[in-house]
Amino acid sequence: MWDALLEISGRENRTVDEICTRVSENRLETGFTASLRVYILNYFRDALRASEKGGRVTARTQD
Repeated sequence: MWDALLEISGRENRTVDEICTRVSENRLETGFTASLRVYILNYFRDALRASEKGGRVTARTQD
């Protein structure tokens, strides 16, 4: 999970803390860790879809 966060932070030019804060602020009634896992999964799923279409990923913060 931490490796994924480090990769996302590099791709998005944001710190891990900024990403975690954003996920925490936008989470629904789920726990923070679960929300973070969903964010990471969605990020890379969206990145794959975008790369298949020749585009770039736009990060989501809600699960």
